[in-house]
Amino acid sequence: MKILYFLIVLFHGLIHLLGFVKGFGLKEVKELSLPISKPMGLLWLFSFLLLLLYSLLQFSNNRYLWLFGCIAV
Repeated sequence: MKILYFLIVLFHGLIHLLGFVKGFGLKEVKELSLPISKPMGLLWLFSFLLLLLYSLLQFSNNRYLWLFGCIAV
């Protein structure tokens, strides 16, 4: 169950990475139909990094997991 939760959070983070890719025009992302500006693209990247950090901390049973989870939300 722990590995499944890790993969779900990691997959969600990868979805946020698509917002960054579209915001900076690195590749065409047809699934995201609305335009994304570069500042919003940076926020998408930041949320990806927070979700990645949260999933890694959750997998390693870190005691500050809750803090990064709250920030990511």
